[in-house]
Amino acid sequence: MASAALPMRNVRSRGAARVLARDRGATTFLQEEFQKSLRALQAELERLKAENKDLKFKLIVTHTSTTNSPSARVQSMIDELRAENAQLTKQLHFAQEEAQLLELDYDDLRRDHAQMEAQLFESRNQVAVALEHIQALRQQQSQMQSQMQSQMGPPLASHTQMNGPRGPHGSQSTRRRRPGPARTDNELQERKRRILDTLVSMNGSGFQGSRKPMRKTSSDSGLVHGPAAGRALPPVHRSLGTEQVQKLATLKTHGSTRAARK
Repeated sequence: MASAALPMRNVRSRGAARVLARDRGATTFLQEEFQKSLRALQAELERLKAENKDLKFKLIVTHTSTTNSPSARVQSMIDELRAENAQLTKQLHFAQEEAQLLELDYDDLRRDHAQMEAQLFESRNQVAVALEHIQALRQQQSQMQSQMQSQMGPPLASHTQMNGPRGPHGSQSTRRRRPGPARTDNELQERKRRILDTLVSMNGSGFQGSRKPMRKTSSDSGLVHGPAAGRALPPVHRSLGTEQVQKLATLKTHGSTRAARK
């Protein structure tokens, strides 16, 4: 039994050795094939790298040539013009919007102008009516003044009408007095003041020995203050002319001087 088992072991070991040898051979073959494929792939990679470099160089040269060519310049100019055209289009759009706003403002201004013209027309009509009213009031005032003058008579009465036909010396007055122009109230008041001042100065010259100062006269009351206080001026003095007042004052001065001498 032991002798029979030994040959069987040898047979198995030989078979395993053959299989192992065959596997080793296959592995070696596969390794060699792998190495060949790897070397081929590396060579192909190097070739592709070289081709890539060539393509890059060609691309750079082509881009440079196309950029410096007239067609490229024309294309760049066209692009610039398109950009400018787009910008001008935007500006035109903004200008159109502003024009629309200006049209709206112009319409508002036209309406305001029409309203102002209507108001101006009304104002002119009111002014015309006011002027007509003022003119009517002026005419009415002039009529009232003429009526008052016709009712009151002349502003100053002559000495002949107030004191009779005789003059200041007691003789018949033959000189005609020319009617003077109509005087206003201020002129009449000023004339009265001058007459009263003249009378006061003439009356005061006859009392120089008393050495009493003369005071101003009051044109409203018609009284003389000072040495002749209490003497009321006659109403005829207010209606006399300047020459007649001077003559009357001269007569009074001579009379007072004679009385003083006596």
